[in-house]
Amino acid sequence: KNRRKLSPSTIRRMVSYFARHEVDKKGKNYGNEQNPSAGYIAWLLWGGDEGRAWALEIKPRIGNAPDI
Repeated sequence: KNRRKLSPSTIRRMVSYFARHEVDKKGKNYGNEQNPSAGYIAWLLWGGDEGRAWALEIKPRIGNAPDI
């Protein structure tokens, strides 16, 4: 596994990405494992529904903390 700590700015970008791309879930082939849409692939690369939930949980705790 290639696990690293995520910076506060990365977590904020995750939250922003998921907010902008929630609409992708309505697109053709979203969730289709055999022929996935580009939006579905991107959603998964950003962490999927679990990544979204995690980022939304963490963001209030980090606020505007700078990257270290």
